[in-house]
Amino acid sequence: MDSALLGIGERLNQGDPRALEDAYQQRRPLVANYLHRYVPASDVDDVMQNVFYEVWRVRERFEPSRSLRAWVLTIARRRAIDHLRKKRHIVVSIDSMREIAGDDGNEIAERLAWADDVRKALNLLPDVQRNVIELAYFG
Repeated sequence: MDSALLGIGERLNQGDPRALEDAYQQRRPLVANYLHRYVPASDVDDVMQNVFYEVWRVRERFEPSRSLRAWVLTIARRRAIDHLRKKRHIVVSIDSMREIAGDDGNEIAERLAWADDVRKALNLLPDVQRNVIELAYFG
C-alpha cells in the first residue's frame, strides 16, 4: 500500500521517520498542554522531547487500529511521572531558613541534620505513604 494513503499511526508503526515528524507537528500542542498540568513550565520541552523519543523507540508496539492520540498521551503521562520522580529534592527558600535560624550555628546545624534525617526517612517510604506525608506537611 502507498505510504501516502496510510494514517500517521500506521506509517509510524511501519517505521516511516516522516510519520514521527507528522505526529510531532500534529500532537505537539496537545502534549504540551497536557504536560503543563503536571510538570513545571520550564521542564515541558525536555519532557516532550522524551515523549516523542519514546514514541519512536516503541513505535512497533502501537496498534494502528487504536487511537494515536490516546497512545501518545499515555506515553506523555508516564514520562511526566518519571520526570517528577527524578525531581525529589526539596527547595527551601532563604526566608524560611531565616525563620528557623537560632542565635548560634549549633542550633541551625542540628535542625539541618534533623531535616536531612527526615528526608532520608521519607525516601524509604513507599510512594503512596510518602506522598501523603509530603502533601500534609509541605503541600
